[in-house]
Amino acid sequence: MPTGSAQSCDAESPPAPAASPRLLRAIDPRLLSECLKACTACEQSCSTYADLCLGETQVSHLMRGVRELLGCAEISALTAELLAQIERCDVRALSDQLALCAGTCDTSEVDCLDQASTRQARINAFDARRRCGEYCRDLLRQLEAAAREASRPRREGPGRREMPAFAREATAGAVA
Repeated sequence: MPTGSAQSCDAESPPAPAASPRLLRAIDPRLLSECLKACTACEQSCSTYADLCLGETQVSHLMRGVRELLGCAEISALTAELLAQIERCDVRALSDQLALCAGTCDTSEVDCLDQASTRQARINAFDARRRCGEYCRDLLRQLEAAAREASRPRREGPGRREMPAFAREATAGAVA
């Protein structure tokens, strides 16, 4: 289920407006790293569970669940790919992909099999989807806040420094 967002980072496509260095500095590198790991783990866990489901003798009643698992795996893999190239990505495309990934992980409540041999794979896929959705939402919130901050005009000039965000918020409340 490609979303079309991948071409926003593709070297062969026309250059998209990339994330600014100022925006990238505002993103917590640990959160970015954890989100990337969670998306990769989600892709692997969902693919593994889908493979186990397809290994059953009667798979016709499992196909809807398998499609959901494979869709979640593909979206998570694409999100991880975009996160790995964040400095070249269009911020809007990345935001859309993070929202799509979080939403897919949240709605992908798939239980193909309830057998002892596949129980751990089912638990792993469920946990990986939950973590991936949480990290994508957290990174999306941080990315949106950083984009708002980066779009504010800088007040730097000779002898002037930009006012820290907490100070701007405090003075904005006092002026209002």
